[in-house]
Amino acid sequence: MTSTSKSSAWRTVGAVTLLFCLVYGLPNFTILAAYLPKRMDLHSAAAWTVAGFGLSALVLLIIIMAWLRRTQRSLKDLGWAKPTSIVAVVLAVAFAFGLVGLGYVNNRRLGVAFAFAEIDGLRIWAALLTVFAGGFVEEIAMRGVVITELHRIGTSTWLQILVSAFCFGLYHSMLFVTKPVMFVQGLVFSMFMGSILAGLYILGKRSLTPCILCHALANLFGEPYLLMGAMAAYTKIG
Repeated sequence: MTSTSKSSAWRTVGAVTLLFCLVYGLPNFTILAAYLPKRMDLHSAAAWTVAGFGLSALVLLIIIMAWLRRTQRSLKDLGWAKPTSIVAVVLAVAFAFGLVGLGYVNNRRLGVAFAFAEIDGLRIWAALLTVFAGGFVEEIAMRGVVITELHRIGTSTWLQILVSAFCFGLYHSMLFVTKPVMFVQGLVFSMFMGSILAGLYILGKRSLTPCILCHALANLFGEPYLLMGAMAAYTKIG
């Protein structure tokens, strides 16, 4: 493996992280999720922020697909539709509902409703856009691109997981970028989630199926309430 190949892989990882911070984290977490709850009710703020995530994810997906074409690769090279293990799938489902459960506890602490059985326009809107944005686009980038690039240059498995988790955690904690303590706490928690998703990718024979399933289920059953809980936490300390 040449030093040029290694530097190219790390540049790709850095570029993906920067893109997600600028296109995904900054407009949606740092701006919309922080600003809108101060101007409208939490449900309306969540609806507009979810729309922002969906639009950002679409832009990022177009960029990723263009990069794949330029490098003569496809989603299959990142683990799309690749056979996986039943253990990884079972753990993916378990972790997804564990995350939803944590969100429920957090929302109760903040006094924010978390209605599992409620199905309304906002719930369907949030489910469709966050499953696409988080469950599909984020996993293609953070697990598919980042881990595959690091694996290609012979990076250790643990470093692949750690770097992927850090990239994932960085833009997820941008809601609290102006509040250092909360930013670090958010980064650590998001890195933990990212490590689990990266572990599922590795355990699942580098297939995107387990991590997409996990992230999609968590968003399907947890949103928009997970987002509303984060907004409420920011507003409370703001």
